[in-house]
Amino acid sequence: MPMQKTSLYNEELPDSLSEYLDFANYSFLRKLPYNDLLSLCVPKFYAFRAHFWNVIRTKANAYRLSEVDSVMINQDMEMFGENTMSLPLKLGYLSAFYKEGRGGVHNYVNVSSMLLNEYSVEELDGEIGKRLDLVKNRASIVKAEMRNPMFEALLDKYVDYGINDRTLTYTLPDCEATNILRKITDKYKGKYVYLDFWATFCAPCRTGIEQTKAWREELRNNPDFEFVYITSDKNSPKTTYEEYVAQNLNGAECYRIPEEDYKKLTVLFKFSGIPHHEALDPNGNVLKVNNTYYEGKDVFLRKIESMKRM
Repeated sequence: MPMQKTSLYNEELPDSLSEYLDFANYSFLRKLPYNDLLSLCVPKFYAFRAHFWNVIRTKANAYRLSEVDSVMINQDMEMFGENTMSLPLKLGYLSAFYKEGRGGVHNYVNVSSMLLNEYSVEELDGEIGKRLDLVKNRASIVKAEMRNPMFEALLDKYVDYGINDRTLTYTLPDCEATNILRKITDKYKGKYVYLDFWATFCAPCRTGIEQTKAWREELRNNPDFEFVYITSDKNSPKTTYEEYVAQNLNGAECYRIPEEDYKKLTVLFKFSGIPHHEALDPNGNVLKVNNTYYEGKDVFLRKIESMKRM
């Protein structure tokens, strides 16, 4: 069996984290109202769901993709001592299959995403067929354990949309949030624009910025793309923000905007956690491919070259 991998950087899981994957340490969860739908009204439940999903998924990453879902469901049942999926896992799956512009099923079977992962045009048809079959099989396994008509309908919707939508970009709606964004990004039209939503308090945000600093500075003033950093005045206090930007984002395109405007952008792009990344094409449309740039310089440049050919 392969070594455990982390999902973000694909590195071997450190031994120091092994205790977090020991289900014996999660017996306390059985005392919580984890299957109560009223939990959906509690904002912190979503943070719990995200962390829970990562534990279950990381432990299952050692298995072949065709086995992962059965393994995850069985692990969930073992953790809670039940014979059906818990509400946190159901929501985790709905989030994973969710599409609405990027990620989920769409990103897995999207032609642009596959080109970015070094499939040749000649290989695409066969690979797409394999992936569609795998997505449908995985969805059937998960749906069989949902046992909730609303969740089953949502899963069908996300899978159908992801499989049938072949568009590579989407246009932002005509609204105040889009106007706020355009005031920032219109000056970069004609380039691919990578938006990084971050905050000075966010450790993962700072890590990503600092680890990519050297190669981003090498590529500064590139005619094809621009990195744009957006935070709010509430999440990044003025003095802390100015000190951090001077040290790590000096010369970069940085915007510290009013909290009210920032919240409108989170609604526009449908995100609640950071770091969060988006990418615009040269016409200002939102790209549906994986928009992070944390993989490194070579992968990022390959993404740009692939998108230019589309």
